[in-house]
Amino acid sequence: YDESLAKLAKAGRVEPDNAALLYNTGRCLLKLGRLDAALAALDASLKLDANEKKTLIAKAETAREMGNSALALETIDRVIGLEPANSFARGLKASLLLDLGRKPEAAIIFRDLAKRNEMIGDALQNLAQCKTYRELDDDAQLILDGRSRKTLEPAGLSLIYFGASKCLNDLGRHDEALQAAAEARRLRPRTTQRTYDFEAIAAAFDRNLLHGFPMPGDPSPQPVFVVGMPRSGTSLIEQIIASHPLAHGAGELRDMIRIGTRLGALENDAGRIRGAVSLWTPDILSKAAAEYLNVLGRDRPHAGRIVDKMPHNFMLVGAISILFPNARIIHSQRNAADTCVSIFMNDLKGNHGYADDLGSLGRYYAGYARLMQHWNGALGGRIHTSSYEETIQNPEAEIRKLLDFIGLPWNDR
Repeated sequence: YDESLAKLAKAGRVEPDNAALLYNTGRCLLKLGRLDAALAALDASLKLDANEKKTLIAKAETAREMGNSALALETIDRVIGLEPANSFARGLKASLLLDLGRKPEAAIIFRDLAKRNEMIGDALQNLAQCKTYRELDDDAQLILDGRSRKTLEPAGLSLIYFGASKCLNDLGRHDEALQAAAEARRLRPRTTQRTYDFEAIAAAFDRNLLHGFPMPGDPSPQPVFVVGMPRSGTSLIEQIIASHPLAHGAGELRDMIRIGTRLGALENDAGRIRGAVSLWTPDILSKAAAEYLNVLGRDRPHAGRIVDKMPHNFMLVGAISILFPNARIIHSQRNAADTCVSIFMNDLKGNHGYADDLGSLGRYYAGYARLMQHWNGALGGRIHTSSYEETIQNPEAEIRKLLDFIGLPWNDR
């Protein structure tokens, strides 16, 4: 995508008012997670061609990634107004309604799409998320019967099996649910994903580097990083903190991983990481910190604390501790088996190739656990471990610990 952006920029210098170039620029920026720039490019394209449906769809997808469901819904409604039968737009609207907790409205659209045999995989998978199935009702039967659609492409059939897994789990048919999840993962295209060497990261960011780094980072106390494995309770922690009037939840931001990659903190060799870190200067660190804080504070720049709940920032705890010495780092921890089963049975969006089978998932979890053990040993009180189980069982006591750690007073909200 970086290479494509460079070519699009070159073309844009020749034709700066080319709506198609601006649209493709926005799509590339969206793929790279540069959401503000993506939205700006798409808006510029829409100024030239206000009713271009694919650009409106891309804007809705970008707004959704930014956590702005209201803008995304308003934008996708424009597409539906232009083309009421656009099944992709209707499916995206239903997904946005699901994001907003408007499950009955979402279910109506997903059910209709499935019965029309439009976007059948997405429709049935998402219909499964619209409620908890206490009995084998018409919707559950529709989802479970979808597994017999053997003429579908494997990727579409995989989505139906994920939906079936969720229904079967709700119904207490746990063995069948796990089998359905395994079939879903067998059918889905293999995920191409960069691999990370957790041992190399730990070796490079040792205690000497973390405690003897010669340059000060950005003093902002605003960032709160919630790290851990997916499905470990990171969303719960964000929701708790974001309920406080002095705090805000920014969602799962990809920006720290993008910045960390650019700074060389995620190389697959300890020597290369050390080499990259040796090139860090006050100017480089200052620009990287400012870039991140600008994204973090996009919606509520003056909030006292803003939560980034990207779980995989656990790889960057060392770099974060240097870049933001006053940031709070919260490790969300949940029973290992519960965490891994939940990951395996859910179709997580994004790069989760380690979850394609139980063996690779187990190895990834073990590597994550060792790296977190290293960070805890090297950084001591910089990290607060929040137990998912303890938070569920003793919410007030655990929330008080959480607020004390991030430096906010108790609030009944």
